[in-house]
Amino acid sequence: MNQKDLNREVVQLIATKPFYSPEIFCRYFADEFTMEVPSAPPGMPNYFSTWEAERCFEWLNRSVRRWNGKINTLYPTADADVFWVDFDIDADVYWGEQDGHFKTQSFMRIEFCSGKTKFISWRFNTWAMLMAAGKRIHSNCLKLPEDKNGNTDHFNDDYLIDIYDREVTAYMQNPVFGEFLTGDKDHEIETDASANAVYQTRQINIYQFGAGVDREKYRKAEVLAPNYRKDAIFLRVPEPGALHPIEDAHDLETARRLFSWNKLCSPWMYRDPRSKFYFTDDPDVIFVEMNSHGPGCWRRKSVELGHYKENFLVRLTLDRAGRLVHFEEILAPVNKLNSCAGDIPSFPYYH
Repeated sequence: MNQKDLNREVVQLIATKPFYSPEIFCRYFADEFTMEVPSAPPGMPNYFSTWEAERCFEWLNRSVRRWNGKINTLYPTADADVFWVDFDIDADVYWGEQDGHFKTQSFMRIEFCSGKTKFISWRFNTWAMLMAAGKRIHSNCLKLPEDKNGNTDHFNDDYLIDIYDREVTAYMQNPVFGEFLTGDKDHEIETDASANAVYQTRQINIYQFGAGVDREKYRKAEVLAPNYRKDAIFLRVPEPGALHPIEDAHDLETARRLFSWNKLCSPWMYRDPRSKFYFTDDPDVIFVEMNSHGPGCWRRKSVELGHYKENFLVRLTLDRAGRLVHFEEILAPVNKLNSCAGDIPSFPYYH
């Protein structure tokens, strides 16, 4: 068995078992192991030195009652020491002096050195961690939830979206930043099947995520598959009545209005040209670590303008013609709430 296969077995172990336990950590991790958690909630570090990573694992060992992992997809890369893994976590925890349930999709970049895990970049749903500790999180919503007795929960009153706002209506009539993406499968996009054309299409669709000031030029040149879709993973607050608004749209008219609302809130985003691209063994799947920033205020009643920055992980899925099939933003939702001066509770880390 070669080193890549041996490393793959360790990745499978990390993604399916309590990787922080002494049985795994002491055996499969390097002495100088470090970790970053871009989606860490307030109160928890984003970067863990060797010493801090040991403290984090100590905390997990005494605060997690049960931990199960299930791999969705494991992605080896051309580098035998670098892997990506998409997996689900289901855990019973004791955080914030109470029992809780932590359930989230999760992404890790795992790097090895001499057969030992030397670095992990770990992303999960920030809101799921806070809610497991008994915290409530604000979220833009289309309507306020009601309980079975008809009582309205006004917690997100300041975050209600008026999709019939006059500015939204005007934007729908004259969109400034391109056409609305409806995912119309009946509309076939003409493509030249030659190898050079496919290569050029792939280059545009991939490297626009490090385009810097040329982002709009690349956006106009991108080629989308007829079944193209875009998802913002981890933006959803996992509780009834506080869903990501785009995911609430069950009809095309509402989806178009919410698209307009989103573009008015954040009309442009600068994509740092220092983005890092990770090509996996699947030629049609590419991961991108990308820093972006731009104006952003998700139209709270009490806040008019904000600025949005994000340390994105992006998963791109292309088809064999090089067209973009699926664009997934794997983000830290804390940054979105920060951009509109929202209140975010502190997580009781290491308590």
